[in-house]
Amino acid sequence: MTGQFFTFSRSSFHRQETWTLEAEQLHGPNDVVVDLSSVTGGDFMDIAGQHGIKNNALRLDRGSERIEIACSDTEAGSQRKAHLDLCAAVIEKLSLLAPQARFTINGDRQLIWIFFIVGLGMLMGAPMAAFGAWSYREGAPGDEFEVLLLAAALLLMIGGAISYKYFPWRSPEWKKPTEVLEFIRGLET
Repeated sequence: MTGQFFTFSRSSFHRQETWTLEAEQLHGPNDVVVDLSSVTGGDFMDIAGQHGIKNNALRLDRGSERIEIACSDTEAGSQRKAHLDLCAAVIEKLSLLAPQARFTINGDRQLIWIFFIVGLGMLMGAPMAAFGAWSYREGAPGDEFEVLLLAAALLLMIGGAISYKYFPWRSPEWKKPTEVLEFIRGLET
């Protein structure tokens, strides 16, 4: 097999994977073969995790099949760099072979629902904190009233912002492969 080789580990708990990018095909572990001209779209995820870990994934859709190429590493880690290099090379090929493919950035439906529900929970917690502040308003020792009122305001603002940003019934913001490539290259610097 000739082509570009990319070797990285999905995380510190996984063994190394080697992906090969040829003229119109991507070959991966477990005999995965993706004909890039048949890719109809997908999603690129860039999510910050705990302890400085960045979680990245490129998901390629072709019909009802979805291929995921994922990596979790520190922002400056060599595994993440190799993964981003692979993602950039695949998207660059797709911009030539399947320019009509539609992608989202951080548009995974499950993740959107999770964030939306977290935002709703915060919005539901705001009246509880406000009620707690109201019950402390007379004769309460210390600053409980102000603290609970501040908590209610913060829950309302942050929960509202999260729920608005991750509203699950909003249509996704579709990107061309060239726009996704630009986003990935911005992460590499």
